[in-house]
Amino acid sequence: MTTASCASCGGALGAADLQCPACGAGTGAVIGDPAPVAAAAPATASALSDESSLTRFGQVAKTVALLAFLLPWVTISCAGQQIASISGARLATGIVSIRNPMTGAVERHAGSQNWFLLLAALAIVLALLVSFVRSGKAGALGGLILSAAAAALAAYAILVDIPHQLLAGIHQQQNGGADAGSGGDFGASMANSIEHAIKVDPAIGFWITLLALAAAIVLDWRLQSRSVDGG
Repeated sequence: MTTASCASCGGALGAADLQCPACGAGTGAVIGDPAPVAAAAPATASALSDESSLTRFGQVAKTVALLAFLLPWVTISCAGQQIASISGARLATGIVSIRNPMTGAVERHAGSQNWFLLLAALAIVLALLVSFVRSGKAGALGGLILSAAAAALAAYAILVDIPHQLLAGIHQQQNGGADAGSGGDFGASMANSIEHAIKVDPAIGFWITLLALAAAIVLDWRLQSRSVDGG
């Protein structure tokens, strides 16, 4: 029960008192316990501001992840000498340029699209669209799932699929050249030596994309958790 007091003398007032029993002052102005709803409006505004900040930072992280496709995603070296640096966009489209370690000439290769990278880029674009179209729990959960899927697809493409494809293509090309030029076991041995000397490593663009997607996942998770806690 709220305890009221006289505004004039501070004496205790009963619920039915029209005048203060101590000083006789009217009870129109009383001092009671502070209303708990007074802080509700500032708290609500602060929560909305926090959600807006999380959404905005998440959008920035996803944009960085997408733009990083323009940076080198893999570097290819032969016997310690770099022969190619390929962006994520070129890997996704299948159009790459590689310097032949035997002749030194830069050769343009037009292969098939890498669907893992294409789907990763599409997932990032969809995650961005969701963050602009949907707000709160639904938007955060969709962005989280899409960002996680994009990270998984990109990691599989760069760490497993693309190195296998590039090495297989180089092996096939060198074997064809060896068969046409020298033939026999010597040509096959030379092709195998070149293949073993070639190394495919992830480059800066790939790591930037993974870090940006990880940040987007954390931000969407926090936004989704905040939305759940807020009802």
